[in-house]
Amino acid sequence: MLLHLAVTWRKNTALGAFLRFLPDFDFDESGNIFVTDGFEYRLFVYSPEGELIRTLDRPFRKNKIAVADLALYSGKDEELIDFSRDPNAVKMVNGLSEMESYFPSVFGVNVLEHGFILWTSNRDSEFRYLFDIYDKDFRLTGRSAAYNWVCQNSALARKNRIHLLDLGSDDMEFKKKIGRLSPFEYASRVLVYEISP
Repeated sequence: MLLHLAVTWRKNTALGAFLRFLPDFDFDESGNIFVTDGFEYRLFVYSPEGELIRTLDRPFRKNKIAVADLALYSGKDEELIDFSRDPNAVKMVNGLSEMESYFPSVFGVNVLEHGFILWTSNRDSEFRYLFDIYDKDFRLTGRSAAYNWVCQNSALARKNRIHLLDLGSDDMEFKKKIGRLSPFEYASRVLVYEISP
């Protein structure tokens, strides 16, 4: 059976060829589908039959896409591909509509045994993405941070463990040069974190 879920997200017009901010989704043990909004801090939960059974909606400080975000890691010896110096790229970023000009408030969801986590586009002082931890009753129980990729959630949840690609870097000066559209490293290993209830 193919379900059509009524989830909306913004169109990718100006940056569509360059990046995509798509909704993320995961399933719980009952087959319910958890789907992120892709722009607002919202989560929709659908039954296996496709009926909307729950929504989470919270206020969020949005992060504007900046020209500096166009500095990307090339994957070769900490070399950058800096589109922030390209006049066409700068014009493209400056020409974004109001809705297009922000990173997704929530770019990822991972369902745990005892709840779920939502990845936000806010970052800590080490440039790791902050994620909010919820219990099964949708109560916010904690917050933590880890490296991920805002364009595509790279985390997988198994029971109460989060498996992440190692996208981090210890070089703070290098990290300051890279925009939010690129990971700091290309992963060579998987990290596992336990999320306690």
